Parts: sequence; C-alpha cells; structure tokens
Amino acid sequence: IWEPITEELRDHFVTKGPACCQNNDGKFKASARIYKQSLSGNKNIKRMLTSNVFFRVFRNGEKVHWEWLLYSPSTGSVDCFACKLFCSVNSKTNSFSKSGFND
Repeated sequence: IWEPITEELRDHFVTKGPACCQNNDGKFKASARIYKQSLSGNKNIKRMLTSNVFFRVFRNGEKVHWEWLLYSPSTGSVDCFACKLFCSVNSKTNSFSKSGFND
C-alpha cells in the first residue's frame, strides 16, 4: 500500500516515525509458511514471524528494539522503514525496499 511514495507521503511518515506502521502486535498470520520437514518426509512444518524479530539481545543482556523494522500484514513480509521511504525509487534489487523479506 506504500506505492507510489510521494514527497508528501515521505514527509508524513518521517514526521510520524516507524512506530506508527510497525505492526508488531503479534498478529503475524500472513507470514505463515508451510515447509516440508525433509525431502523424503511427508510431515509439514508451519513457520511464521514472531515478535522476537523486532528485538536484538546483545551479549551483555541489553535488549534493543529495532524500530526501523516494519511488518506488512498485507504481504506477510518485513520491511526496512528507511529503505521503504528513501530507496524504493532507485533500487531494483534490494528486497527491503521493493517487496520486503519473508524467508
């Protein structure tokens, strides 16, 4: 729903900051993926995003909130806030700026 990113939209989200569109409330249904356990196995494994991805815990125990990371309920992927706003026009290969990351 980000496209096209106009200067007005960019200014709006820079003013609001990434928290307004982070969607880190734990409702990650669209991110669910089904994988086969092994090539010969019949059992499937369901994996999906968890709220842990929005934090980084350092060796000293410090827990840092990654405010720049956004979850898109419409695509089930995560995006970089700055990449979405500033790189999408010029980048064709950066997944964070185009379609997000969902693997």
